[in-house]
Amino acid sequence: MLVHQHADFQSDMMTIMMGAGVQLTLIDAVSGVTTVVDTTTFLSTDMTTKVIVNGFLPFSQSQEQLKSFRVAMRHQNAHAYVTASFRLQVDSSLKVYGTPSIVYGGVAARAVHASKTESLLVGKSLNQLSTLQQACQSLLSELVVDSAPGYVTYRTSLITAFFYRFYLTLLPNLPPNIALAAQQYDRPISTGSYSYDDNPLEVSTLSLSLSLSREFNE
Repeated sequence: MLVHQHADFQSDMMTIMMGAGVQLTLIDAVSGVTTVVDTTTFLSTDMTTKVIVNGFLPFSQSQEQLKSFRVAMRHQNAHAYVTASFRLQVDSSLKVYGTPSIVYGGVAARAVHASKTESLLVGKSLNQLSTLQQACQSLLSELVVDSAPGYVTYRTSLITAFFYRFYLTLLPNLPPNIALAAQQYDRPISTGSYSYDDNPLEVSTLSLSLSLSREFNE
């Protein structure tokens, strides 16, 4: 409901839900009428007297891939600059079929489908470099980054960068230097240490400090 009430709130979950095709069941507390809507329709629905009863996440189809991406100032406790969710079905020859889903958040006030690019990909072969080039050109053409949050040039570059990463995850037998671009970065826990030499012939600054501290405490 937060993303419904505040158009400027960038929700990672809403981008993922839209990309995955989640459906929400709403019930009117006055009339008792139940309505099932997709997430895009939900954002424009008048929720006065209505509540969300449940959400339905569709089962994955055969040979369907779903991935999401985000970039923020920090890995934790920071709103994303741009988020993206991709859902695509490809056959054994890497030809796209079904209904692709490409959703971006942080580009406009609300998460949006790149509907023209979704239609463009149907029937295209991912083995062809022209497919990647046409899709990237289409994305930049139909998705105009809102200037309000700032970093327009950087956020625009993330549109094609996210799609490129997803595209690579669908391709087999990539050279190591290219496959690296599709790998998920796992940030390790930050740690630090410092070692002091224990020389009995010299009184280190640390040892002297500890000794004086004990004497004052006593």
